[in-house]
Amino acid sequence: YCIGGLASAIEPLGTLRRLIGLCRLGAFAAGLNPRETKAERWILLLRTADALAAGADQRAIASALLSTTVARPAWREREPSVRSRVQRLVRSARSMSAGGYLGLLDPARAAPAS
Repeated sequence: YCIGGLASAIEPLGTLRRLIGLCRLGAFAAGLNPRETKAERWILLLRTADALAAGADQRAIASALLSTTVARPAWREREPSVRSRVQRLVRSARSMSAGGYLGLLDPARAAPAS
C-alpha cells in the first residue's frame, strides 16, 4: 500500500491487520472481521431472485421467506407490512439482477435505493 497520510491509512491498516491475523491463526479473527450488517438482506434478495426465476409469485415468496400467515385469504389486507416487504424485495431483486449487484463492488455505480 501507498499511504499518503493518517486519513488514508485507516482502511489499509485494517486490511493488513486482518491478513496478519489470518496468517497467524490460520482462520479469520472475529474481532478483526466485523459482521456484515446487510448480509441477511442480501440472502433474502438472492432467495427472492431465485424464486422469481422459478416463476414464484409474491404470495409464494412471502410465504416461503417472510411469514406463513400469508396462506390465509386476503393476506394482502391482513398483512400489509409483509406485502410491502415482499414488494420491496421483488423490486430490489429485479434491480440487482439487472446489474445493480455491481454497486456492491463499486459504490459509485450503485443505483438509488428504492
